[in-house]
Amino acid sequence: MVNSERVMIFIDGSNFYHILKDYFGNSKTLMDFNFELFIKNITEGKSLIRTYYYTAPLDKNKDERTYSKQQKFFEKLKKLPNFDLILCRMQKKRIDGEEIYEVKEDDIHIAVDMVFIGSCTNGRISDLENALQVLRGHKVHDSFRYQENGEWRSRVLVVPGSESVRDEAIRNGWDKEFREYGAEFRDVGCSLCLGMNTDRENKEVLIASTSNRNFANRQGDGAKTVLMSPSMAAYAAIQGKIGDVREHNYRN
Repeated sequence: MVNSERVMIFIDGSNFYHILKDYFGNSKTLMDFNFELFIKNITEGKSLIRTYYYTAPLDKNKDERTYSKQQKFFEKLKKLPNFDLILCRMQKKRIDGEEIYEVKEDDIHIAVDMVFIGSCTNGRISDLENALQVLRGHKVHDSFRYQENGEWRSRVLVVPGSESVRDEAIRNGWDKEFREYGAEFRDVGCSLCLGMNTDRENKEVLIASTSNRNFANRQGDGAKTVLMSPSMAAYAAIQGKIGDVREHNYRN
């Protein structure tokens, strides 16, 4: 017996909406669209792993009626089998002294809320070096920075895989470099790999992680994990979203 091809589907909600509107006009809406049949047709003869639909939530205060329609559509998607709805996050910005909230991302790249570089799997000295090569000359995205007790903290965590790795990284001055670029250089430990101690997210967030497991709730209740290499994770830290590190502008 020949094993069938295994596939995952990623649907960019914003582009999909406009394509559907251009094709059907006003005769069909997203609520009318048969996603189960659509997915069945494009995966015929293949083994579907999962479908991911990502989009930005509308602002309830701007248009409550349209917001309500979107929420009903989200509820419809959540009932589909092997289907994940990923909502891009809102981020706070300060413009001319005024704090405003806007959608963090609404394009083909998926916004992430946290980055974890480390674990016993990808916390070797070579892994830290690969991540650092991407970060050099750049700063982590502003969306990862926050204040706690009057001090600036970062949701980009770098955790060496062993004491020997930590000691070598410190001798190389890499701990200072990571902090200079906006990441937190932590001591050795499991940390966010399995949600140890305070390194745990207890809400629906998307985490770019170099650990080796990504089942639901491992890194916190409701947290979702996207596994990637140290280089890709470092690139996500700069961009604030998942991207292709091959497009990166290295500044060694």
